[in-house]
Amino acid sequence: MTSMEVKKALGEIKDWKIIADFAVGGLEWIGFSHKKPELLFVISSQKNTVMNCKTGRIIECDLEYDEEEMIAYTDQVEDEVIPLAVNMVEN
Repeated sequence: MTSMEVKKALGEIKDWKIIADFAVGGLEWIGFSHKKPELLFVISSQKNTVMNCKTGRIIECDLEYDEEEMIAYTDQVEDEVIPLAVNMVEN
């Protein structure tokens, strides 16, 4: 699918609204906070960011992660282990 086709398909999902649209170069892992489920953590080969899925605000963040344990830690949500989604890209 092209990005335009994806946007159109997402726009057709009931009660969904596109809040932000951004590209991630070198995407490696993503994870959501359990304490603050609106926070999406994006780990890439270039930088680590956190996106607030309610507001669309995107900021860089300090983040440590363990690829074997599939977890991450950040000061954006203190005292929380963030589970990471499996990387489906083969190197």
